[in-house]
Amino acid sequence: MFQALTLNSYADQKSLSAMFKFRQEIFVDRLGWELNTDDEGEKDQFDHDAAIFLVLENRRGQVVASARMLPTYAPSLLADVFPALANGNPPRDPRVWEVTRLAVDHRKDRLNDVAGLSAKEIPGALWCCLMEFGMAVGARNLISVSDRRIEIIMKRAGWNLQRLGPVLDDVSGKIVGECSKVSTAALQNLQQRCRISGPVLDQSWLMGDIAA
Repeated sequence: MFQALTLNSYADQKSLSAMFKFRQEIFVDRLGWELNTDDEGEKDQFDHDAAIFLVLENRRGQVVASARMLPTYAPSLLADVFPALANGNPPRDPRVWEVTRLAVDHRKDRLNDVAGLSAKEIPGALWCCLMEFGMAVGARNLISVSDRRIEIIMKRAGWNLQRLGPVLDDVSGKIVGECSKVSTAALQNLQQRCRISGPVLDQSWLMGDIAA
């Protein structure tokens, strides 16, 4: 299952370290994004104490999927870098969370070693995990900054997206700001479309420490 991790938890440090290196492998080494990296992997100014990291590891402790969730009352990508994607009025609301740094490994040997999920189920499980997280923390909406090609994939996966503003040109292509409602119906739709039969996010720590 996906784990919800924070920077200030000593017990999470090994998994967090693996996640930052995984992000470098995916975004920098594979996709060629020009991002800041160091010996610890890929990090930026939004890897702050308010961020929650959703991480899926295989049996060998290798990260195979991850996402970063940012509460919009704290620094976030849409508000601090791309406010024009929300017509200059990005949300800053404790019940709105931003989804960033979505990544799934492409190496089958790693994906095939995940307990309880097949390799082909993992991308869909990540989509469902985002909605499960939103419900667990009492979010009203999830927002994101996406390449327009990713927007198409999200719609196919079952996301009900609304654009927050115009399409803009970026060095990586055309990007958009999007918003999706968090609800039980939305989660059920994702589960049906992605063929995920049950929960994929371990909420034992999450429910007690974040959503209380």
